[in-house]
Amino acid sequence: MKRIPVAIYYYISFSFIPFFGLIQTKVLTYILSPSLFGEMQLIIPIFTWLVIITGIGLPQCVVRFYEGQGMMVFSQGLYMSSLFSFMLVFLFFMFAKSIGITIPGLQITVQMTIVLLLAVLVSQASALVKSLLRVQQRHIFYNLVVGFEKILTVMAVISAVYWMIHSPGEGFLLGSAVGVGVMLLLVTVFYKDKSLWKFSFPSWKQVNGMLVYGFPISIITLMGNFLPNLNRYVIASELKTSDVASYSIGCMVASLCFQALCEPVMTFIHPRVFQAWELGDATHAENIVNRYLHYYVVCGVMICGLAIRSEDILINLVANEGYRMPSGSFAILILANFLLGIYRFLSTHYFLTKKTLELGLCYFIAVLLNFVAAVTLIGRFGLRSVTASMLLGATVLILIVWFRGRKVLRIKFPAKKYMVVVPIALIIGLVPPSHAWNLHSSWRWFDVFGSSGIVLLCSWIAILKIRAA
Repeated sequence: MKRIPVAIYYYISFSFIPFFGLIQTKVLTYILSPSLFGEMQLIIPIFTWLVIITGIGLPQCVVRFYEGQGMMVFSQGLYMSSLFSFMLVFLFFMFAKSIGITIPGLQITVQMTIVLLLAVLVSQASALVKSLLRVQQRHIFYNLVVGFEKILTVMAVISAVYWMIHSPGEGFLLGSAVGVGVMLLLVTVFYKDKSLWKFSFPSWKQVNGMLVYGFPISIITLMGNFLPNLNRYVIASELKTSDVASYSIGCMVASLCFQALCEPVMTFIHPRVFQAWELGDATHAENIVNRYLHYYVVCGVMICGLAIRSEDILINLVANEGYRMPSGSFAILILANFLLGIYRFLSTHYFLTKKTLELGLCYFIAVLLNFVAAVTLIGRFGLRSVTASMLLGATVLILIVWFRGRKVLRIKFPAKKYMVVVPIALIIGLVPPSHAWNLHSSWRWFDVFGSSGIVLLCSWIAILKIRAA
């Protein structure tokens, strides 16, 4: 019997993530008004940023240094991330109280700070555990953890937000803490190793080594989250929280369109690329990146066309027509997220050469351009300027990263490999769809299923051509 490819496990589990994310958002937009949903969307990025900063790249350190240090790097990472979580959440509380935030939904109380700390702590522990399972190549266990964590978190978040409906941001944090916490208890039972939660105090030399490698990675991740989400606060300051809600829904849908395509691939190939590089086989590492990049591009191009054509279906699938953005804004977000997926492949050379600080600088330039453009233009062009500024930042980012990495990994974009998909994607995306925004029309659904069939067929033909090359 032929062995199931390991990558299949990752695609299955990562497909669950956007699916249950859709369910969560659909329910939350049903029980919350657009204004309250927008208020919640202002809390979520802050929680995410705190998780990234307090993690200081330690999950990536586990993947990178486990071969040499074993469980020691995990234990030290657990200690450091917990300590930083306590420190940073306390500093955030003091800062928020000192400046007196007046934006609706962002008033930070002692109760919210305690819930925020719990959510950050369990999220850090979960990230470290998943990195440990990845590097130990316990593929089935890893993917079960990813899938069940998402299910439990969605159930807990919906319940907590409904219970605390007048403070949805706090409800979201509480639900996240409970859902991930239950998953960690299950991991403890099935991992069957009492040393899993053992804290190990690192020496200053070890702390320095992990910070040198991990801190720039955390900055990169932070900048990556800033690129779309910093704009929420620009919108909140100039427009309304309901506009924040519309922008957040558009960003989430656009991101999900490529998350299930890109994330499993990167999770699967990074350890193999690192291994080939450490063995001195740069050509093999280069071939791995190029091959999977081509798969991503041909499928991603077709998804762009289909997603732009199916905007009404996608928005209503996640929320409702009340979250519709100005014409053309969603298409811009789709293109921006497609480019950010390409960036994930192009940036591999920075991790191989350990020049992550430079990558952080590249991302900072992109984020700065995005933020300045959004602040400058939002008063005149509204939400369209915010989405356009994100596309500008993504374009600048991939151009800088590609140019800087030409001599390390020769990334190629052969036009002939994409000739099958690009023209068809343009036609699908640009030709006006039949009966748009009328979900009760049978012709609208015939249009969607017909377009989807064309996309699948053309993507499959293009992938076969790449594999045969």
